[in-house]
Amino acid sequence: MGNGNIGIITDDLEPCNHEEADYRMMLHAAHALKNGYRNVCIIATDTDVVVLAIALASLYMDCCVWIAFGHAKHFRYISAHTIAAQLGKDASWGLLFMHAVTGCDTVSAFHGIGKKSAYSAWKADTEVQLLCKKLSSAPSALSDEDISKLEKFVVTLYSKTTPAVTVNEARKYMFSYQSKQIERIPPTHGALVQHLLRAAFQGGHVWGQMLLKDPPLPPPSEWGWIKDDGTWYPKWTTLPEASKACRELIKCNCKASCRGRCKCFKANLPCTQLCYCSGKCDK
Repeated sequence: MGNGNIGIITDDLEPCNHEEADYRMMLHAAHALKNGYRNVCIIATDTDVVVLAIALASLYMDCCVWIAFGHAKHFRYISAHTIAAQLGKDASWGLLFMHAVTGCDTVSAFHGIGKKSAYSAWKADTEVQLLCKKLSSAPSALSDEDISKLEKFVVTLYSKTTPAVTVNEARKYMFSYQSKQIERIPPTHGALVQHLLRAAFQGGHVWGQMLLKDPPLPPPSEWGWIKDDGTWYPKWTTLPEASKACRELIKCNCKASCRGRCKCFKANLPCTQLCYCSGKCDK
């Protein structure tokens, strides 16, 4: 980076608690732009950095933010400021949540839904673009209205023909009437909400505050994560495990003694109240 100036003031860079280089680079780039540099070049091989740079460029529209991206024959310069100008300030900043919710280093992706198709759907939905901007700016919570809008958007990513507007309805329709494989249908509502929380934490709180040297981050436990033995893990869903639910549906027709031949025995499960023997048989 440079415009011939030297001796950049570093007081507003320290102390910095950013844990990853991806967004710490943006803090340094912004510092240079604020101190008179009009051209900045960021070297990266990670798509996350490209998205962050576009959001940064949207705040300095009179400057040039370049990304030296890739390596060897795949190396190229990406004009982040040109992309930001084409998208506009709101959409450029909204890319932070949009990129997170469709899959990044800390948030899972929707199976079978690529970035290109998700971006096309996002570009065609102005309401979702505005919502993404809101969720890219350290939201205090996800409202029911926010979840409903995003849920409808996720349904369209999986199917543009389904009449459903909720993921649970879409799952039933696509599985029953369109014969879609289970991995080709949307996640359950319980799983989607946790996914959206993690995306809002990464896109809105971590990336959305990338220009603060000491950003206040809320507890991850409030944003789709659980801590076990000192390590954070995604909270995948609020629904009970399928194996436990299915266990309640297995029953046999044994009258007195199963003798190791009933459905329950073959499933390595004890008989329950649903069984003809009421769970009192002697195997």
